[in-house]
Amino acid sequence: MCCMLGSRSGYHKEWTGYPDKLFQTNSYVCKTFGSGVFQTFNGTLFHVKSTCPFTLTRFTFAGVDCSITVQREPTGLMNRVVILVNKVTTILQNGVVSVEGNRYLLPIKSTKILVFKITLPFDHTYQHVYQYGIYIMLKSKVLPFSVTWLRMCGRINSTGNIKQTTT
Repeated sequence: MCCMLGSRSGYHKEWTGYPDKLFQTNSYVCKTFGSGVFQTFNGTLFHVKSTCPFTLTRFTFAGVDCSITVQREPTGLMNRVVILVNKVTTILQNGVVSVEGNRYLLPIKSTKILVFKITLPFDHTYQHVYQYGIYIMLKSKVLPFSVTWLRMCGRINSTGNIKQTTT
């Protein structure tokens, strides 16, 4: 899963984990992959082996709150991701995207075949969820923010981005 954040002015700001430490940077992507590896917005890698929910990122931009919480199975694979943007909750769990309690099945990618079972794209006042090549993307309509992930066989594959975009 990958997250990208951006600013409307074209300047990219990195969240360091400290509220007062926003600064310009060329690196504006955080990721989680493998069985618990996390890469922060500044490129630092670390490993967390836990089945407890873990906050991947949390920030406020232009008065809009955003957070992403990841939970893994004992094997290290992600089994639940909660994305909260402007009080709208999106949950990725068991091959389903739930937005404000409404469920949407995702395509299943196996090693041999891609099976589509869903009604993407999904449009909401504050976000757009759609197929992005082999990935699924959630793009905020109120923040320069997107989340990309690959789902395989009922789980959320960790190949994705949370990233900043310039609007």
